[in-house]
Amino acid sequence: MANNNNPRDNIDQCEKCLPAFCCNYFAFGIDEPEDRKDYESLLWKLAHEKVSIYVYRKQWYIMIHTRCNFLTADNKCGIYENRPYLCKEHSVENCE
Repeated sequence: MANNNNPRDNIDQCEKCLPAFCCNYFAFGIDEPEDRKDYESLLWKLAHEKVSIYVYRKQWYIMIHTRCNFLTADNKCGIYENRPYLCKEHSVENCE
């Protein structure tokens, strides 16, 4: 079993994730639209490139499809040792 305190174990997990699905978008929860104004606001967001909206388990999300600036040409993290906390906490088991 992998030791979560060993950075090399995490690298191996990231390599299993190639082609880095989680590093090619980010998403965050949004309120469910309630009226026409809310829906028009969502339509405005969707009018922009690389934006989508989805619902998962009754929670609404906006997804921005954009590649992380720190990915290398072979889809590996170019700043792995200094990557942000959010990246460190991401679990391969919870990925696509």
